[in-house]
Amino acid sequence: CDLSSSLTRMGCTPAILSTYTLVGLTDQMGKTLDHFGEYLGWNSLSRWDTCRSKFGKMKKNSASGSYQKVKPNSPEWHHLEEKNKLDLQLFHHAVALFESQNT
Repeated sequence: CDLSSSLTRMGCTPAILSTYTLVGLTDQMGKTLDHFGEYLGWNSLSRWDTCRSKFGKMKKNSASGSYQKVKPNSPEWHHLEEKNKLDLQLFHHAVALFESQNT
C-alpha cells in the first residue's frame, strides 16, 4: 500500500482499517464492549463492569432525531448516496471487519 497517495480516496484506507484498528459499532454497543474488554484485557479489571454499565446508560446524540429523514430511493437519497459513495464503501468494510473481529 503506497502511503504517499491520498488517503482521502479509498486507496489504502481499508488496509489500514483492517491492520490497525479495533472496530466498534454504536448500534451493537454490547457486542462492541464485550470485544473491547476481551481484546484489551479489561474484563479482569474490577472497574470494567462499572464502565460498561455507564456506556449502556448513555443517550444517543440528541441531534440525531432533529433532522427530517430522507426517503430511500428519493432524488435526495441518490444525491447523498453519490456524494458519500466512498464513505459508504468504507462503512460497509468496517461492518464486515467488525463481524470478522467478533467471531
